[in-house]
Amino acid sequence: MELKQFCKDNNIPLEKLGDIGEVSDGFHTFNSLYHQRLILSAALVNAFPHLAWKSHKHHDGEPPFGGGWFVVGINTPKGQYTYHYEDKDWDIFRCQELEKAPEWDGHTDKDVERLLSLTPDPEKDTMSSWAAKEIELAIQAEKEASDGTDDWNYGAACYKSAFRAFNSLSSDGHSGFSIQMTKSILNRLIDGRCLTPIEDTPDIWTDISEIFFKGSKTKRYQCKRMSSLFKEVAEDGTVTLSDTNRVCGVNANSPDVTFTNGFMTRLIDKIFPITLPYLPSSKKFKVVVDDFLVDPKNGDYDTVGYLYFTTPDGKKVELNRYFKEVDGEMVQIEKAEFDERKAKKVEKK
Repeated sequence: MELKQFCKDNNIPLEKLGDIGEVSDGFHTFNSLYHQRLILSAALVNAFPHLAWKSHKHHDGEPPFGGGWFVVGINTPKGQYTYHYEDKDWDIFRCQELEKAPEWDGHTDKDVERLLSLTPDPEKDTMSSWAAKEIELAIQAEKEASDGTDDWNYGAACYKSAFRAFNSLSSDGHSGFSIQMTKSILNRLIDGRCLTPIEDTPDIWTDISEIFFKGSKTKRYQCKRMSSLFKEVAEDGTVTLSDTNRVCGVNANSPDVTFTNGFMTRLIDKIFPITLPYLPSSKKFKVVVDDFLVDPKNGDYDTVGYLYFTTPDGKKVELNRYFKEVDGEMVQIEKAEFDERKAKKVEKK
């Protein structure tokens, strides 16, 4: 118990206190009060797991009280508050585990009222309740559509993860402009897009020439900050940059179907070459494509037209590039031939 450890640390003879567990105010023993505090602490931490943490080490790497104990804390709007408990009670605190606890901010038992600042704001609590109901309905819909299988579990896990993120953002006090800004930052991170411009410094490139240009004098590098960005340096020193994630194709016949390929990326790179410093747009170049099949033996399609594309800021640019398959290779054709072939197209199987 912490009282026993305190006495030991401060050279207070335990025999003078008698049996600590039996110390009582006439209604409660020390043991019962300690257990109640343990359970209430765990309930609080488990109610705010995104704000709480636990660790077997203090911030200096030392175990509490020499070992056998851990520290658990919760970050309130007014600062941290922590407790120490024995290792046997580790599992009842359901929060993130840290290698080392954050540095103690100097709080004492007089700062316990910090915990009151965790009291939910009525407006935020209403939003959380609304979101919880929406999540519940969505998971139920997934379950009903799964035809008795366990396929709904994957979707349910995603909904629950989104709900935790929603509550985390709400608890941070985000609303209005700040929530939109936060969403923008989060979306960039999820999409693997850098948050600040990429400068052409040697330390951000990994040489992958041996993989793509073995035996060639052309060098190819991959960006460490954004894995979709590549740099090629030709023998004459010409530098070409390409971001494999900035272009997507949209099927003219199925607008909801998107895809990507190297040809489209190279096409956009020629029209809008990448220069450094580079900060990719949050939106992609969208190339509208019309493809179809003329000869059934050629698979899904053997004729394709790259009609136009829209820039991230919404500008439309005509492409009008047409191709057909010849001996396994796509060769460019005129629009007239493209239209002739389209008149002969067959339905894909």
